[in-house]
Amino acid sequence: MMKVIKFINAIFFLFFFSKGFAQVQTELIIDSGIVSKRGVYKTFDDFRFNSPLYDSIGFTVKEEETPYGGILEREYLTTYEIVLDNPESMTRKDSVWGFCDGVSVYRAHETHKYKDGLRFYKFIKLGRYCIFNRIYLRNHKATPGIAPELVYFVLNINNGGERELTSFVASEILKRDPVLFKEYKKGRNALLLETIDRNLEHRTEYIIKYSQEHSEEIKR
Repeated sequence: MMKVIKFINAIFFLFFFSKGFAQVQTELIIDSGIVSKRGVYKTFDDFRFNSPLYDSIGFTVKEEETPYGGILEREYLTTYEIVLDNPESMTRKDSVWGFCDGVSVYRAHETHKYKDGLRFYKFIKLGRYCIFNRIYLRNHKATPGIAPELVYFVLNINNGGERELTSFVASEILKRDPVLFKEYKKGRNALLLETIDRNLEHRTEYIIKYSQEHSEEIKR
């Protein structure tokens, strides 16, 4: 009889231990109350699971005001670089997805090999869909030729997919919530004659709302 009881206790212990372990394994960077771990992310999964691969590398964060827009409508965005305490702690062979300074999280200009001067952008919002922006060289409407343009992106926290936050992409996401989509369209139609920046703000606002109201979509 004692052997049976011990066996049952062992089963219960293994069940609860494995359950607790699974919960630890699925703790995500976007979870409420999470303490973001300082370090450099090699991959999207490092970011997603709040587990920077390069967590023992010392670095400081350097800010820079990076220009974008045409000559007559020049604006600036704060971008970031990491300056290594030990220049030999990372090489050009090391992949870099982003980094965390212990408070905020930053995305590399693109998934890239490490190099001096690699540009990073601070996430605007983390959630079901994470929002950030980048500066790209594009044909500029107001100025002949190409010019640096500020481009907004949404990142799918389930798979790391990144897409430019166009009107089409915003609608594709928001259609999954008919009530929110109807509200979004009403506001969008009212902004038809507004600036591009105002329309981007509107899209961003509703993607954030969607993320807040649909945390059940997040895969663990």
